[in-house]
Amino acid sequence: MSEKEHVNETEVEKVEDGQVAVEDGDREDEYEKVCFMCRRPESVAGKMMDLPNNICVCQDCMQKSFDIMSNGQFDYSQLMNIPGMQIFSINDMEKTVPKKQKLKKKKESEGKTPVLDIKDIPAPHKIKAKLDDFVNFIPARVSALLMILASSISGQDGRNAWRIFWRDRYCHASPNSAQTEAVMAGALGVRLAGDAWYFGEKYQKPYIGEETRPVEREDIARSCRLMYDTVYLTAALALALKCGIILLSVA
Repeated sequence: MSEKEHVNETEVEKVEDGQVAVEDGDREDEYEKVCFMCRRPESVAGKMMDLPNNICVCQDCMQKSFDIMSNGQFDYSQLMNIPGMQIFSINDMEKTVPKKQKLKKKKESEGKTPVLDIKDIPAPHKIKAKLDDFVNFIPARVSALLMILASSISGQDGRNAWRIFWRDRYCHASPNSAQTEAVMAGALGVRLAGDAWYFGEKYQKPYIGEETRPVEREDIARSCRLMYDTVYLTAALALALKCGIILLSVA
């Protein structure tokens, strides 16, 4: 083997040894340091102080040790003068040091996720809108059916009110808003809703009803009359229902 080949092999061995040392160091970084005195890991006790022979001591234990030495009644300066006292070297403590506890560091992704994150809570107006959709789900549909019945009784176009209601009752973002509006558009024979402006910005929205004729000033009085007819019909039905319950209870 030539001298050049021997030098190359030596360099390869050095590189491999260096890689092994780096890998060992990376593996050690995966584990937490543990206090030699209180046995608490670094994630609980805080930053550790490194001493010889791979001994780690937390700041609390180090401070307590200093306090005992400075405030205690024993004079450590006279320790060597005590008869029969043996002073051990720090190297003699290697056999008393327990094996290093292997406690892996927790990754950020492995931390406990909070049960309730305030960022996931919607805004108050969104909560109110959802609550309104839930509470008024049945009343909106009952009101629409009563309006259809009232439009037929009062001489308006009840058949067209039913047709437009069934077709356009979900033309609003809210599941309840277009129920009675669709009935009104069908009963009057006009087209309602459409694009709207909010704070200077235009929002495109679908129309409700069919434009069989332009909207007139008299449509205000017609819509109010249909609203009052619906109220009277609702009151009459409620009174009839109450009388029926009373008669059934008496019988």
